[in-house]
Amino acid sequence: MPTKLIAATLAVVIILASPAVCQQQAQTPADLSRIAGIKGAATGPGETFRFVIMGDRNGGQIEGMWEDAVAQVNALQPDFVICVGDLIPGYTEDPVELARQWDEFARITAKLDAPFFFCPGNHDTSNDMMLKEYVARWGVSGKSYYSFNYRGCHFVVLDSNTAKRLTGFAEEQFKWLEADLATAKDTRRVFLLYHFPAWVDDKPFWQTLVKLVDPAKTTIFNGHWHTYVFDEQDGIPSYVIAATGAEAGEGGRDMGDFHMLVHVTVTDGRPKLAVLPLGEVLSGDFLTGAMLKEREAILDAFWISPQKLEGGVAATVRQSNPGQVPLTVSLAWEAPGCTVSGQPTELAIGPGESSQASFRITGPVRDNRPRVKASYRLAEPSGKQLALRRTNFFPEFVDVPRIIGIVVDGDLGDWESLKSPPATTQPTDARTPADLSCTARVGWGNGQFYLAAEVTDDSVYAEDPAPTGNDGIEFCWHVPPHASPGDPNVPSTGRVVLAVPKEGQSVSPSWRIETNKTPPKLTAICRRTPGGYVYELSVPLADLGAKTPPAAGQELIWGVVINDRDVVDGEVQKRVRFHAGAMRNAAQILGLLEE
Repeated sequence: MPTKLIAATLAVVIILASPAVCQQQAQTPADLSRIAGIKGAATGPGETFRFVIMGDRNGGQIEGMWEDAVAQVNALQPDFVICVGDLIPGYTEDPVELARQWDEFARITAKLDAPFFFCPGNHDTSNDMMLKEYVARWGVSGKSYYSFNYRGCHFVVLDSNTAKRLTGFAEEQFKWLEADLATAKDTRRVFLLYHFPAWVDDKPFWQTLVKLVDPAKTTIFNGHWHTYVFDEQDGIPSYVIAATGAEAGEGGRDMGDFHMLVHVTVTDGRPKLAVLPLGEVLSGDFLTGAMLKEREAILDAFWISPQKLEGGVAATVRQSNPGQVPLTVSLAWEAPGCTVSGQPTELAIGPGESSQASFRITGPVRDNRPRVKASYRLAEPSGKQLALRRTNFFPEFVDVPRIIGIVVDGDLGDWESLKSPPATTQPTDARTPADLSCTARVGWGNGQFYLAAEVTDDSVYAEDPAPTGNDGIEFCWHVPPHASPGDPNVPSTGRVVLAVPKEGQSVSPSWRIETNKTPPKLTAICRRTPGGYVYELSVPLADLGAKTPPAAGQELIWGVVINDRDVVDGEVQKRVRFHAGAMRNAAQILGLLEE
């Protein structure tokens, strides 16, 4: 067969063997609506663009807030950015100080990815010298007011502050505005921006303005009040933008008193606003895996070591800093009915260092479960300030002995002679212990961690194919950094799900940690009882991420979660999920700090 014929034959085979490809093409929003599962309401072809409005930066400027806002605007990637004034502290006739203020503002705002349009506020043009400097820097054609067109819309920026301050300025500005709007009759929308909400703060200004604009195609944006509000004034949609970098009012979000950006999407001249609280607009890489791992390490390096005392307990709170920058930790206890000495406390900890604080808690600790709140302040290498938080409940604790001779067979008789006080608990709802309760004991020996859990349950369910869909227990643990050998291949936090198996079947543990591989030396037995079931577990300490053999006083958080499902009116219901207890050692062995 000739060579050319072979090539042609192969080509035919390849084409015939290729799967059919169906690519739907979309060029307009209407095309997308046709393809999408849910069509949406705004399906017109339209010419769409987006811009962001930034509110006041001054009138109680907050250090660093405008910088944060610039970064958040960049995450939105608008076509352009525009403001409503009050950009510098102002109110000065010192040209050196004024130049310093404008240079600082320009340096920060130049980090925007999009063009920035100025609008003068009372802090920007409060006297003749400041007005002259503003026009020299940011004016258009020698004026502090100007206009521009973009994608079928007309934008007008007015100087309401100077109009209120200087006689004759308002008349000159309105004469210009009348001529400007005459050239914009065919635009889809007129966006009008100036600082003062004039319908309240300068009524003569407002009365003249409304005679010049077409309410049906005009939208107004103002600032100055540091409070957000929308209304229609003489038929004109009017928005007052709250502060972006200055102090807000005290009423909170429901009163419009919060820091914000306003994101405006315009389609065929129709604006749609999204008010974005400052701090809630984040770039896609605001939290990388490395950053998260470091922050988790800081939170995990927190530990409470309790010690029994007459009339209460002593608690030593320890914190290490595995991060790269100094951190400050503020500690505050909440202990209803108890007295806590030694608080509040603040710890300053350098990279790679540790610190601790000691407290004495007197009163009914067991009944009231005190908790300590830790607030972290640290600066990333970039200079960004972080605020992390965690809350730790003060634990119940009993001795956890070293044990010998335990056989994992589902018979808990060999536990009775051990000095291992049980932890007993039940749900906080109205059911009795006979409906659902649990008694758990722990111990260790021969490099193994042992658990015995006796559960009373008036109705045991074991019909679901998924382990977590049945009655059963979950053994959970966490080893603090100082009690771990630091092997990165052995997670020090995890849980194993131990569902009640069907009658006649064996236990199938579900190891729920990073490896998802059940340790070969894990042994678990479940035995049904007339009033519920018992579970017995043995797992190597090394597989929990703990040092072996354990040192005196070595600590380990552990807990037992009880899963209960009942059949009610023929339907399976998840009735409760609760912790069975938490223990800590007093001398030789492993101990528990918290649930």
